[in-house]
Amino acid sequence: SSRGASSTMAPTPAVVFAIALTLLVGGTEAEVYKVTKEDVLGYTLAAKHLFYVDASPPGRGNKKGLVRDDDAAEVVFEDMRVTLSTLESNEEKESGGVQVGLIPWDEFGELLDKSSFCTADGNLSLKEHASKKDARIVKVPIGKTVTQRLKITTTGVYVAFLSNCGPSDNLQVSGTVLVKGTNGYLPANRKGVLTLFGWGLAAHIIAGVVWVGLLASNKKLLHEPHYAIASCIAFGAAEAVCYWQLFGEVGDTGESSAWLEKLCQSMSIMKSSYMFAVILLLCFGVGLTQAEEYSGISWKLLGVTTLFSIALAPKVAVFDYRHSKNLSDSDIVLAMIPIILVSLASLAWAVKGLSATMTRCKDLSYSETLKLLQRLVILVVMLMLVAAGILAAQVMDRPGRDVSHWSYHMFWNDIAGEMVHLIGLVSLMVLCMPNQATFKANAYAISQGEGGGVMVGAPCAQDEDEAGGVLDLDDIADAETGPAADTIGAPMQAAE
Repeated sequence: SSRGASSTMAPTPAVVFAIALTLLVGGTEAEVYKVTKEDVLGYTLAAKHLFYVDASPPGRGNKKGLVRDDDAAEVVFEDMRVTLSTLESNEEKESGGVQVGLIPWDEFGELLDKSSFCTADGNLSLKEHASKKDARIVKVPIGKTVTQRLKITTTGVYVAFLSNCGPSDNLQVSGTVLVKGTNGYLPANRKGVLTLFGWGLAAHIIAGVVWVGLLASNKKLLHEPHYAIASCIAFGAAEAVCYWQLFGEVGDTGESSAWLEKLCQSMSIMKSSYMFAVILLLCFGVGLTQAEEYSGISWKLLGVTTLFSIALAPKVAVFDYRHSKNLSDSDIVLAMIPIILVSLASLAWAVKGLSATMTRCKDLSYSETLKLLQRLVILVVMLMLVAAGILAAQVMDRPGRDVSHWSYHMFWNDIAGEMVHLIGLVSLMVLCMPNQATFKANAYAISQGEGGGVMVGAPCAQDEDEAGGVLDLDDIADAETGPAADTIGAPMQAAE
């Protein structure tokens, strides 16, 4: 390949996007629980879904602060039905005691006796407790469809459950449990998420305008890290738009398209993958010290970045709905293990490449480039420490906590990650600003014979008495095959 030739070392969007979209299996938190022929064994009770309900008067209430009927918090048990998975006798059919309900999560143990929660006549038995008035339960006879709408008067976390107080093990339940707070169907612990992604979109648009302006004015110095940053900005903006649309739909109807959910999560993965790619590209000196030597390693960079995307998919999918599913600790750990292992392995590989790049910079007296890499190390270490802290906080911020902790759910799940991403993005933009002190001429500039009054192949930060003369652009072709070939394409410096 010719010196300065460009190769795609950042992840290929089509490949990574397709993989991420296929692997994502979860859904975004919403105030809806859909049941499709779920088995309910005899004399069992199972908690299924957590709802965060704000039953307080909305800001648009009347002068007395009362809640209008159309604004009141409520739960709708819609098209609930019980069917037999196998043919049974009429006697057993009549004895089915299947119930679906919503009770306060904090008082789950106070309201239900785990060893004896069924009455003799096949109904669910609740213990006498102050929160018993907040329980909303309907019985679903076999062979009938039940739809019932009940008001919710107390703000808090509620759990949807299914119970079977009959002897049959062959019952299946279907239907929808839909919960609306006084401000819509959006979970109350993520009430400000639309505003967050609105500001996130604005930040990415500003960053995009600034970055495109820098790239347009420095076409001769552009390399893969610059294009990867542009892609990171683009996918960050797309993620903000996607989640804004998603949560808008959830807030209006309580439901959203499954494909829209996967699309949003895929945008999030792509955004993180491109930031990861920028760091790898810089560690291996792409655009800084090397050119054709890295045409062979480009596939490794692509493979590692794609593997990072795949490993990130379970974490993104699980953490996007963990507060509504109350997943076990083992589920959370399993979702985190792939991305932790891949990140550590990639870090070890990147450190090896960074060490070689920094050694080369020292040998060639590329002091400005060396400073860039040193600042990159500081940035990466800081981002890793902060990311580890956020991940630990997310794990400790357990689902189902009371109202006083709802703001923490949104902060650690949404705000903190978005802030760190934007800080990292802006920092990389500053580090990678196209300039002659750190980035070499690209293939376009050399092929056009346009040096722009710059030195090609001379160390960018040499002192005047060490410059050793200027290599004339007319001699580039000869230098390609001569002793100076090792320095062609090095960072450039304005000729005096």
